[in-house]
Amino acid sequence: ITPKSDAKKKPPKDDDDDPSFYYIGNESDVVWATSVLAPLGFKQDGDLLIKPPSSVALPVLRGLKTLDFFPSLKNLLKSSQVGKVVNCLRRHSDPEVVRTSRDLLDGWKAVMAKRPSEALALVDAKVAKKSKAE
Repeated sequence: ITPKSDAKKKPPKDDDDDPSFYYIGNESDVVWATSVLAPLGFKQDGDLLIKPPSSVALPVLRGLKTLDFFPSLKNLLKSSQVGKVVNCLRRHSDPEVVRTSRDLLDGWKAVMAKRPSEALALVDAKVAKKSKAE
């Protein structure tokens, strides 16, 4: 997990050394992100036992935007519980964390809704190509 900062951003001050986001590049990074966002796990009612401070949550949430490009997004969201954690963060006290969490969830839903139609279109194209060849 590598902290990444915007190249045009000024160097951080001593009191502001947080990166703008963390690069999430593989499944183990997703597991790490889940453990950072929900270090003590969940309550019985499904909410987070403790919510991370926004200075911790925002860079991780921004890094999770790369999940849109993971081929097995749905399985990854379920197996790592990162989807559940991000959903819980929609009720965070910081409005920026709330907005970022909602944007992530909306983006993931859109990606998952789009992927089956792309797969069906690919199958239809193969069937059409095969029938033309015959």
